[in-house]
Amino acid sequence: MVARAAHGRRRVGGRPPDGGGPVRTCVGCRERRAASDLIRLQVDDGHLHVVDRPLPGRSAYLCPSRACLERALRRRAFARTLRQDVRLDDGLPVEFREAVEAREAVR
Repeated sequence: MVARAAHGRRRVGGRPPDGGGPVRTCVGCRERRAASDLIRLQVDDGHLHVVDRPLPGRSAYLCPSRACLERALRRRAFARTLRQDVRLDDGLPVEFREAVEAREAVR
């Protein structure tokens, strides 16, 4: 379902019409979800990292599933989304898994 503004045009942007939190798109599956349901990644010193607090600059978001991470890596979605060259460390899957596990422990 496409969100429509009161004037009938398609809504573009971060908040759903029901007043909930910001909505972001997973770079793996391209599904739109609440930002609080996604894992946030940012580039720091040229390397991609999972972050819990936002850093200045662009962010990429992923569903908390290994399949979305693998799909984003295969599609080279991070460099395109973040609009810069991104070095992917071997530790990224481990960092991502730890963020998913931490999120599950809280819920």
